[in-house]
Amino acid sequence: MMFAVLIGQLSLHTIARDSVIGKAICSTAMAFAFVICVEIDIERLTIMHLLMGQMALEAGARFANNWVTFCPTTKTDCILAFFFAVFNLMAGLDETFVHIDNHGSVSLHKMDRFAKTAFFKKQHCILHYTLFVLVCSCSTAFWQRLRYNHKVNIVRSFLEPACLVSIATLLTTHDHDGGTSHLHEEHLATHPVIAQLMYLAAFTQISTNILHLSYHEAPGKNNSCVSVKGGSTPMLKMSRLTNAFAHLLVANFLFVDTFMEYLGCRHEALLNGSEDTHIGLTLESEVSTYFSVAVMLAALTLGILIHCEREEHQATYNTLSAESEDAICAMMDAQEDVVGNSTRGALQSMCEVYGPARMDAQGEKEVKEV
Repeated sequence: MMFAVLIGQLSLHTIARDSVIGKAICSTAMAFAFVICVEIDIERLTIMHLLMGQMALEAGARFANNWVTFCPTTKTDCILAFFFAVFNLMAGLDETFVHIDNHGSVSLHKMDRFAKTAFFKKQHCILHYTLFVLVCSCSTAFWQRLRYNHKVNIVRSFLEPACLVSIATLLTTHDHDGGTSHLHEEHLATHPVIAQLMYLAAFTQISTNILHLSYHEAPGKNNSCVSVKGGSTPMLKMSRLTNAFAHLLVANFLFVDTFMEYLGCRHEALLNGSEDTHIGLTLESEVSTYFSVAVMLAALTLGILIHCEREEHQATYNTLSAESEDAICAMMDAQEDVVGNSTRGALQSMCEVYGPARMDAQGEKEVKEV
């Protein structure tokens, strides 16, 4: 079911992007798969990891499609952002005041709930509230007045990477078992890896924002807005693709970790075999293998997104060299015309001043100087 969710989300940005029917089919399949995941009582923590991966995948797909930041500009995007915002808000409230179970029933916690809860759950609360702030910051681009506001764009350029750094800092030492789980034979130290990848995503995001806010593509034109699609300059284009790859790396590692660790697939694939199959298997080598797989999946995902990019954006690099060559040729022709006209004018002036008898020697000298 979770594979159906991921395939449906990727299809929305590739084969089904320009088809209303295709989008409807993908959205319906994703919703149906989520309902089944809830009905078969998959742990909420597992679904949280999957949704965080989906948020990273959605951001990476949009960055690969020339967006500088995640900007919900349509009603569908707004509904999607609203869904993620409400989910993270509910996850934070569940650790403080309000409890919502898998069947939809709502109850209130006691006032001392947060004080008596485990510390790692307090971290969960901060994490989901931070994600809520991140989604709300991105959602400001839905209103044009805020989308093109220069101050709002500068605030977003710092606030959203700061949210990623805040979450990464929590994950660096995040532990569910009171400090002893790192010694457990079945524990995987994947949280520090996720944290490092989020640090990388935050760095690429703020670097991309700085480039787009400060770079002038042409006289009288600047990219002083990070809430619109970026320019076609190769430097800006590569900054967005690098940012997309960093977010896709976070997404794919979360997906691999969710399937192998949280859904227990590693037990069937790795731990339940004979002793011969355990040779070379350590906690460190297992995590590094997951990371290696995530890197390749991120590269393949980015390749698919670039290949399915709209034709007008794909043609940018094809026409760039031709336009540059034409411009250079035109400049050379203009320079030749200027030099030719100046030379002819100088020779004519010398003929009038020196006369035909002295024109050859003096004219040759003047031509050389020109």
